[in-house]
Amino acid sequence: MAATATGIRIRALRDDDLAAALKLTQAVRWSHRAIDWELHFRVGRGYAATEADGTLVGTILWWPYGEHFGCVGLVIVDNAAQGRGIGRALMDVVIADCGARSLQLVATDAGLKLYHQCGFRRIGGIEQHQGTP
Repeated sequence: MAATATGIRIRALRDDDLAAALKLTQAVRWSHRAIDWELHFRVGRGYAATEADGTLVGTILWWPYGEHFGCVGLVIVDNAAQGRGIGRALMDVVIADCGARSLQLVATDAGLKLYHQCGFRRIGGIEQHQGTP
C-alpha cells in the first residue's frame, strides 16, 4: 500500500470494494452495473484510493492483453475528492504495474487533461447513448 502526500492510500482493489465502486460510477451517471464491476474486477487488475478511514474515493483498473499490450479504464475519483492528485496517483500506480506494455485508455472527456499529462493522446473515439426502451 502506498500513501499520497494528501493522506490518500492506494491499495489493491478488493471484491468488498465493488459496492462502493458502483456508487462512484452511479454518481457520475456511468452505465456500469454491479455485474459489470464484478466482471472487470475478475479479469483485470484494480487499485483503490481510500481515505485514512478506509472510505473508497477512487478506482482504476487495467487489463493485460498478452505481454505487450494493456488497456486502462474505470478511472474515477469521487467529486468531493477531486483536485487532490488522486487520479494522477492511481494512473502512476497502474503505469508502473503495466511495465513496458503499450497502453490504451478507455476515457471520458472529463479526464483528458490528466491523461494527456500522463502521456496519452486521443487516437479515436466512440459515442455512447443510454436510455430505457
